Amino acid sequence: AFSQLERVTFFTSPFKVSYYSTLYLKGKLKHTAGYVVQYPLTLAYSVAMGIVYTAMHFVRGPHIEVFHQIDAWVGWHSYWVMLGVLSSIGLGAGLHTFVLFLGPHIARVTLTAYECAHTAFPVRGPNAFQCGTGAAVAPATFAAILRMVIFESLCWGAGTAIGELPPYFIARAASAAGQGDVEYQRLRRKASGGGSLSVKDRALLSIYHLLRRFGFAGILVFAAIPNPLFDLAGITCGHFKVPFWTFFGATFIGKSLIKSSIQTAVVITAFSKEMISMVLSFLGHVSPWAHDLAERLLHQQV
Repeated sequence: AFSQLERVTFFTSPFKVSYYSTLYLKGKLKHTAGYVVQYPLTLAYSVAMGIVYTAMHFVRGPHIEVFHQIDAWVGWHSYWVMLGVLSSIGLGAGLHTFVLFLGPHIARVTLTAYECAHTAFPVRGPNAFQCGTGAAVAPATFAAILRMVIFESLCWGAGTAIGELPPYFIARAASAAGQGDVEYQRLRRKASGGGSLSVKDRALLSIYHLLRRFGFAGILVFAAIPNPLFDLAGITCGHFKVPFWTFFGATFIGKSLIKSSIQTAVVITAFSKEMISMVLSFLGHVSPWAHDLAERLLHQQV
């Protein structure tokens, strides 16, 4: 029965998977609506505040500019959160939005900062990436550039943490239905019986043992490093009913605060003139030919 269930995927049975996914989503939305209705005062206050905030946009006054700035700030950072979700929600097949969007954004900010010799330029709006005048205000240093892009990076990392929740919730629902340990028991029987395990099965079994032993710390380590198997960690945590805040807290810290910050620092360093000059100077002492080749390749890559 399990082998038949394992063969049911979106690619082999798209209509069946779509039908049952719709039923699952309908049930979850119904459950969420019932939960929200249990708190009528909170719901009423939230709706009232939303109506007042929206209505204030149509009332003329000096507050309009402030409201527009708030809307632009929220929209800009929500954009990066959404890209982070798209990067990790695909169960290992998500859109690589760091390579496509966040990395180039950080690189462009870094290159513009060194071109302008300061960081007092906007990164969004009609005047984005225009130098202006601000050389005496914020010189182009690693710390200044990091301050300009760190919030976008953290929002993107938070989005990647949010994108890891669907596997966790699906596995937790399966566990609640009495199917939580089916995969783990299958692997244990196969391993104890002397059967050969595939690379995926060995990785899954290792993740089971690691997370059962180290808990929060194990999730944090898995989230903080580039790890294509993290979806398996989310599924494992759901199977063993790891508390939500334990899983999401470790995932958020690992992906948003640690992993995205390291990636941001690496991109800034790679595109900084100081680092490039240091590498070229070292190669010039070692080999003039290697220096010329590296200089040409670096400029082409930039």
